[in-house]
Amino acid sequence: MPKQKLASLTPLICLFSFGFAAYAQTIDTKAIYARAADAIVLVLAEASAEPGTVHQGTGVIVSEDVKIVSALHVVRGADRVTIKLKNGDVYDDVRIAAFDERRDLVVLKVPAFGLHR
Repeated sequence: MPKQKLASLTPLICLFSFGFAAYAQTIDTKAIYARAADAIVLVLAEASAEPGTVHQGTGVIVSEDVKIVSALHVVRGADRVTIKLKNGDVYDDVRIAAFDERRDLVVLKVPAFGLHR
């Protein structure tokens, strides 16, 4: 790139960098955690092919009708999936609503409503 074009971009790059730094300083991580923590769940998966082995992962409640997004590799091949909430509640009637092998994502459905804020 010619020097003149690069020089004309320098003020824009600086402005963008300072703007991003100012935005980053306004993020309150404690507030984000307080708001999102109740939506984070523990995903436990058991397969009869591996007796006594429990695969664990995390998931996030993404809807009021309790759809949970998690990693597909955690529940792949499982005969039983259990969801445990931050407050200790356990749900073992969990079904796979959708999955994407390429992205290693699964949407789990729990027959409940309004478990997160």
